[in-house]
Amino acid sequence: MSNMKNGIMNFRGNEYYTVARRVADFRAAHPISQGWGIQTEAMHIDAEVVRFRCHIIDPEGRVVAIGHAEETRSGRGVNSTSAMENCETSSIGRALAAAGWVAGGQYASADEIIAATQARQAPNPLISFHACGAPIPLESSDEKHPSWDGEARAFCAALDSSEIGLRYDLLAKFLEEVGLPRPSRISRRDRQELYRWLRRDGLDVIAAHFDGEA
Repeated sequence: MSNMKNGIMNFRGNEYYTVARRVADFRAAHPISQGWGIQTEAMHIDAEVVRFRCHIIDPEGRVVAIGHAEETRSGRGVNSTSAMENCETSSIGRALAAAGWVAGGQYASADEIIAATQARQAPNPLISFHACGAPIPLESSDEKHPSWDGEARAFCAALDSSEIGLRYDLLAKFLEEVGLPRPSRISRRDRQELYRWLRRDGLDVIAAHFDGEA
């Protein structure tokens, strides 16, 4: 997945706008003071599924576009804690797309593309996870793992990219504090699982960990 800048994400050669960017652009052209509205409505909320509908309202009170969204609650990721908020945001993005706010020509928002990509990167059910949510390595060494010499530079560069934006020393410190080995002491396969976890929800877990120490 490519970098995000100013609410625009390039994915596989196509530009996708975040819902926040779509709302900002819509409000700039159709301000509240002129009578334009974005109205959301919860259609269904229970312990498993959330559904929202959004209406775009013109100054005469007419509905000019409608967007629907559905999210399934899960035990991991954003839908483990914010399924309702995530669903409402998706419905807004789709309503704005229906109203013609599809900059880049893409109906789906960047938020939806990110969520779909993360879903495809869901954890392997055979992998065991630590209480913090991080994958437990299948293989580790007391000292540096033999594969580390050939991968250290690439792994650290991937961490430092704008997609992750995490220093290696902070990641290593976090893992050691929760009782897991440093990335340099686990196999290449286990580092790949660790990286996938960081892209799913690991960054939020690490941030919360260090915030709790402050």
